[in-house]
Amino acid sequence: MTVLAMRKVSLLARCADQDSIMQVLQKNGLMHILDLNPDKHIVCKEELERLNNILEVMKIFKARSYDIPPKNISLSNTLEEVFVLVQEYEELNKNIDNLQNILDKYAPFGQFNLDTSLLNSIKASLKLGVFSKEDIATLVKEQIAFEIIHKQENQFYVALFLQNNKKTSLNCFDPPELSIKEYKNQIVESRQKLELVKSNLCRWSYQYSTIEKYVKEVRENYDRLLESQKAYEEDKLFGISGFILKSCEKEFKNSLAKYTLALQIEEPKAGDNVPVLLNTTFFAKGFQTILRSFSGISYFEKDKTSLISILFMFFGGLCLMDAGYGVLLFILGYVLALKNQVNIGQVFMWTGGFSAILGALCGQVFGLLVSKDIFIHHTPIFDLATDPLSCFKFSLIVGVFIMMLCNLVVLMEAGIKSNALGNFFVILAGVCFAVSSLDFMDENLSFILQNSSYGLIALSVLSWILFPDQAFGENKHIANVLWTLYSGPVGIIQDILSHMRLFGIALSGSILAMVINKIISLMPFLLASIFAPIAHFAVFLLALLSLYIHTNRLIFLEFGTKCIKGGNNYFNPFFRRI
Repeated sequence: MTVLAMRKVSLLARCADQDSIMQVLQKNGLMHILDLNPDKHIVCKEELERLNNILEVMKIFKARSYDIPPKNISLSNTLEEVFVLVQEYEELNKNIDNLQNILDKYAPFGQFNLDTSLLNSIKASLKLGVFSKEDIATLVKEQIAFEIIHKQENQFYVALFLQNNKKTSLNCFDPPELSIKEYKNQIVESRQKLELVKSNLCRWSYQYSTIEKYVKEVRENYDRLLESQKAYEEDKLFGISGFILKSCEKEFKNSLAKYTLALQIEEPKAGDNVPVLLNTTFFAKGFQTILRSFSGISYFEKDKTSLISILFMFFGGLCLMDAGYGVLLFILGYVLALKNQVNIGQVFMWTGGFSAILGALCGQVFGLLVSKDIFIHHTPIFDLATDPLSCFKFSLIVGVFIMMLCNLVVLMEAGIKSNALGNFFVILAGVCFAVSSLDFMDENLSFILQNSSYGLIALSVLSWILFPDQAFGENKHIANVLWTLYSGPVGIIQDILSHMRLFGIALSGSILAMVINKIISLMPFLLASIFAPIAHFAVFLLALLSLYIHTNRLIFLEFGTKCIKGGNNYFNPFFRRI
C-alpha cells in the first residue's frame, strides 16, 4: 500500500463564471476543496495579532547559560504554551501597575486602623481628599470634621468624617479596600510570579526564530487573503484552493479548459494540510478503520497500514489463542460485514481466522486441550496454551522483535542520524548475549556472540552520544545526550515488558475457558448444555475486549508513537452526493 501523490491547486476566475465552474468541479469530483469563499481574513487577522504579540514579548527575553529548554513539541503546542505564558506576563504586569497606582494614591495617607463599628456608631463615613489651603478653609466653613494626615508642599492629605450623610462641595474619594501593607504584599507576590513567568519565557526563547518564520508565513497568507477578499467584494474575481490526485491532473485541466482562469498546480510542501488517499489492498482495507480511529496517517510519511494489519492479527491471535474463539470472531466479523459494517467486519474475519489457526496449532478449542481432553495420543505443535513458561518466553521474543522492527522503520525514514540507531544496536546486543547463553550453543560461537554484544553496546552508546534525542533543543547537546543515555535503555526495557502483557492475557483467557469446562463436567447434561454456550460466549466477549484494547495500545502507543506521525485529513473530493 502507498499514499497516492497529490497536487496542490489554486484557482482564480471571474465571479461571473463561479456557478458554472463549481458545477464542473461538482460533476468531475476530482478536487478536495479547502475553502469556497476567501473571506476568512478576520480569523487570520486575530491569529496574526496574537502571533505578533507573542513575538513582541519573546524578543525581550534571551536564553541564559543555565536554562534547559522544554522538550521539543509540535509548533501548534509550542504556540499554545508560549501564548499562555505571554498572557500571564501581560496580566501580571498590568496587575502590578494597578497595585502600584493604588499604592501611590493612598501611601501618603499612611495606615488606617479605624474601627468601622466606631464610625457606624456615630453615623459617620470616612472619605479622603487631597486639598489646598483654600480647600481647608472651605471644610472649616462647611463645618466638616477632618484630620490633616500628611502635608506635602502646598498639598494637604486629609481624612474627612461626614456625619448623617453630610455632603461637601470638594472632590473626595473612598479609603482603600485593603491596608497599605496588604497592597505591598500583593505587589511582592505578583513580582515573584512574574519572575517565574520570565524564567519560563527565557527557556522558550530558543523557539523565537521558528515562531518568527511561522509568523512571516501567516502574514504573507494574510496579505493574499486580503487581496482575494478585495477582489471578491468588487465582484470581479473569486478563488478556491485544494488538492487533486496527481494522476488526475490532466483530466482536471481539461474539464476547465473552456474557462478564462488562473490555475496554479504545484507539489505540496511540508506544513500543507494535504489530504490522504491510500492505494488500498483488499487485505488491509478494513484495517484503515483502526488506523483512522487512533493516529491516522500523514501525507508526508510512508503508509504502514499493511504492517499495522499484520501486527493487529498477530497480537489479536495471541490474545485469544483458542481455535473455538477464533471461529466465533470470524463469524462475528462475517455478520458485521452482512450488516454493512464491512471494514470492521473484515478486521474481525482476518483476525478471527488467524486466531483459529494459531489456536489449532497450540491445541486448544474452547478450553479443551489436545493430548489431554481431545486426541489424547497427539501433542500440539506449540505448547503456548498449556505451558506458562513457553508463553512467557514467546511474549518476550515478540517484544524484542517488535522493538527491533520499530527502530528499523524509524531508521529507514529518518536515516542513521537518529537515536533509533543506538536503540537498534542495544536490542541486537541483548539478543546476541541471550543466544550465547543457550545450553546447546557451541563454546566458540558463544564467545564470539558475547564479544559481539559488548561491541554492539559500545556502538549504541557512541550512537546515542553522536545522535541524541533532541529533547531539550538543538543547542543543548550535553543535556540531550544525558537524557538519551537514560531514556534509551529504560525505554527499550519498558516497551519490551509492555508487550509481555500478551502472556498474561493469553493465559487468563485459556484458564477461564478451562475453569468453565471443569464446572460443566460437574453439571448434569441438560444444565451443562445450557450453561456451556452462555459461559463460553461471556469469556469470548471478555477476550474480545482485551483483544481490542491491548492490541491497539501496543500498536499505537508502543509502536506507533515512534513510527507514525499521524493525521486524520483524508481525501474527500467535492462532488454531487445525491
